[in-house]
Amino acid sequence: METVLITGANRGIGLALAEALLREGYAVIAGCRHPEAATHLKQLAASRSGLVDVLLLDVNSDELVSAAVEMVRKARNRLDVIVNNAGLMPEEGNESISNLPLAHFRSAFETNVVGCARVIRAFLPLLRESHRPGILNVSSGLGSITTRG
Repeated sequence: METVLITGANRGIGLALAEALLREGYAVIAGCRHPEAATHLKQLAASRSGLVDVLLLDVNSDELVSAAVEMVRKARNRLDVIVNNAGLMPEEGNESISNLPLAHFRSAFETNVVGCARVIRAFLPLLRESHRPGILNVSSGLGSITTRG
């Protein structure tokens, strides 16, 4: 059974992907910034005993990502796929690019780009032990500035 780590798994695309992968027979490590508030994930973990691990994972924190690596190593001792799904678009997402403060772009870049690199670098040694390793970086319309003119 392959094991998949999903960042930002507490809602939206991440949560839907976790549910779909479980239906297909994968073990899921569901990372999120606030696992105590991830009600649906906790219910999913309870209903799929032994197949879902919900863990604290903030892609903006070296310390929390390192701690997550150790938790995955202890709980599963393997990782086959990383799905970098955690991301943000500051504000509502429909503002004009000309009105958003540059600090919002820095924050989004830290999470959406540097956060992906941080997770990949930290989990790479564990991922390299897989027979079929994979990395999937997810984006959405919120990541586009084309419609924000």
